[in-house]
Amino acid sequence: MDIRELTAEDAEVYWNLRLEALKNNGEAFATTYEESLARSNPIEQVKKNLASKDSLTYGAFIDESLAGNVTVMFNRHEK
Repeated sequence: MDIRELTAEDAEVYWNLRLEALKNNGEAFATTYEESLARSNPIEQVKKNLASKDSLTYGAFIDESLAGNVTVMFNRHEK
């Protein structure tokens, strides 16, 4: 298993894994599978999120295939 930070180049594979997770374990998410499918330009939004300075997303790869991920959000508030 390899773990590395995801970049904008990983947006499509990340999105596909998210859709699979939404479909199979929707209770773990705030949005639904159907809502996610209805988004316009979701890959472009994922690219922006992966490039954000407000978070880091790491992916776990098995045999070069994304198997899981975690996102760390930074609190930028004074309190």
